[in-house]
Amino acid sequence: MNNPSTDVAPVDGKIWELTLYKVGGSPSSIKAETHLRKLCDHYLLDRYHLKVVDIRDRSAPLPPDILAAPTVVRTFPRPERRVIGDLSATEKAVEGLGLRDALVEA
Repeated sequence: MNNPSTDVAPVDGKIWELTLYKVGGSPSSIKAETHLRKLCDHYLLDRYHLKVVDIRDRSAPLPPDILAAPTVVRTFPRPERRVIGDLSATEKAVEGLGLRDALVEA
């Protein structure tokens, strides 16, 4: 059974960790980064760390399970969550990343 109160680990003021995997300056990557920064600023204020990784950079660490770009991976708080696309579907992005929970915790 999935209990909504245990879907997201307690944050207790800790910093959310997010990684955006993008393809250079492609239009969808630019949109994804812009939308993600706006969402984080609104829901997380200054409680997040965003790492942006260009998958064309051969020296960048790329997990083998990143199959599309842009992809956002939330690694903290647990559980890990992923959202693929330019994040223009704001409500789906908020839900997918669990950001509404962060607003309640603030």
